[in-house]
Amino acid sequence: MFTIYAYCRPKIRVFLAISFAIPLFGACASVEKDKEEIKVGDGKEPKLLIIGIDGCRPDGITAANTPNLDALMANGTYSLDARNTGITVSGPSWSSMLTGVWEDKHGVVDNSFSGSNYTEYPHFFKRIAEFNTNYKTVSVSQWHPINDQMGQPLYKTVNTEDSTEDTMHKAIDELKEEELTALFVHFDDVDHAGHGSGFGPENPTYLQAIETVDKAIGEVVRAMKSRSNFVNEDWVILVSTDHGGIGTSHGGDTDEERTIFVIVSGDAVPKKAIAKTTGEVVRQPVSNCLGSSEELFFDANTAIEVPNNPAFSFGASNDFSIECRVRAARPADVAILAKKNWDSGLMPGYVFSFNPRNKKFKVNVGDGSKRLDVEASTLDDSEWHTLSATFDRDGLLKVFMDGELQNSADISKIENLDNDFPFTIGGDGNLKYNFQGYIAEVRVFNALLDAEEIDLWKCKVLD
Repeated sequence: MFTIYAYCRPKIRVFLAISFAIPLFGACASVEKDKEEIKVGDGKEPKLLIIGIDGCRPDGITAANTPNLDALMANGTYSLDARNTGITVSGPSWSSMLTGVWEDKHGVVDNSFSGSNYTEYPHFFKRIAEFNTNYKTVSVSQWHPINDQMGQPLYKTVNTEDSTEDTMHKAIDELKEEELTALFVHFDDVDHAGHGSGFGPENPTYLQAIETVDKAIGEVVRAMKSRSNFVNEDWVILVSTDHGGIGTSHGGDTDEERTIFVIVSGDAVPKKAIAKTTGEVVRQPVSNCLGSSEELFFDANTAIEVPNNPAFSFGASNDFSIECRVRAARPADVAILAKKNWDSGLMPGYVFSFNPRNKKFKVNVGDGSKRLDVEASTLDDSEWHTLSATFDRDGLLKVFMDGELQNSADISKIENLDNDFPFTIGGDGNLKYNFQGYIAEVRVFNALLDAEEIDLWKCKVLD
């Protein structure tokens, strides 16, 4: 048997939660904060413009030259300290924003949109159309999955070229429609800049993308104010983003990824800023029965590759066991430990991962034509857990959590697991599907552990 140990100093995170609820249509719209109302002027028609800036961090807005966003903030209620408390990925985030429910209801947990439940929880434009067929709504989106996946026959969708300029022009074209009631406009170039060279105010390319979108927003607002019947309309403008980012990615639980902004602008909207009152949030201490203060931290951009070694290959018949301790920031479709290409569970090899739909820990094995997935319990509490699996090649694959058997399944029909990929920690063999969180006590055994050993070692450093 052999053991892998890896440690480094953990990072400290700050969490802040802020809620902002805005009913959009009715006799009047209201901001629930302090019970203040947004009054619709006498005889004026309520209209709505929603602008989404994908991947736009609030500190980027602060650092960039954004006169048009600044003007919207000055004419309404806004916060640069709002939070996305769901999955910080575009698919689930825009779904939450546009349906009004979280991923546990709309079913979208990643950008594949598989499992979506827009029938029960549709885009709110559909609800507007059902409420009053005279209300005309349009969705203009640079990121096409918003329209392709959420689009409904009850409202118009416009997919733009992949540019801020074309998105701006198509939005302006829609504002020429006098019967328009609500318009959603999605800009994607800020997110492109973040993925390309880094999210954050220290990146000039990122700030330039924000400034370009700000200019486009200015043109869209000018087109709105140029409508022939504008004097008889009462417009509310909402501007927000789906997530922030850290490094060149997002999808995790860091402050940089969760902090977003919300702007609600209009002549009748209360003029105020909503800010956090403290930068320090007290959390319950994380229990670590090992008593260690240093563990390996993965930031969703890194992985460890152990050179391809026959000791990690178990062929078609060799029994083995794997253990590790994990504190996960997000139970996503990642590779905690792996020796395989995780593009498909059919690929030869093995992996520790999660089912992102139910947030359960799972173990997968494949031989190229067959696969087996065995799930354990939900793992979404940001606490330390010991994960164990035993692979009895002519019997059962057993999965344990914190020393207790959770589930098992017949593995005997899975044949050769071998592949040319290295053993990896924090990602798969291609260094993709990166894990975010902490990992300690990685152990690989070329023998079967019994239940007593697993329970005995669940909170013990092996020497």
